[in-house]
Amino acid sequence: MKLIAFTLAAFLMIFTTAAHAEKVWTSFTNHDTIHGIAIQGPYLWCATSNGPVRWDTRDMSYRVFYGIADNRVTSVVADRSGNVWFGTPSGVHRWDGTGWTRYAKV
Repeated sequence: MKLIAFTLAAFLMIFTTAAHAEKVWTSFTNHDTIHGIAIQGPYLWCATSNGPVRWDTRDMSYRVFYGIADNRVTSVVADRSGNVWFGTPSGVHRWDGTGWTRYAKV
């Protein structure tokens, strides 16, 4: 039984290392606080204190998005229509894949 457990553990270590040998995560180290995370297909969206960030899990790259009225993003939600919504102190912002729409606080 110990031999089976050891063999399984060794296989998993080798398989995991080999599967991820070609891809390396980019470290996002500008000291932003991540307030929320949403998954949209291959993308991992983050609400940070310095704006929205999108990681592409296919090539491990990331992009910081600019162009919203307030970069202090406190929440993020991805909807079924392909939009990504970001909450900020100055209102809600929607990314539709090509541009931003702002819905200001009333």
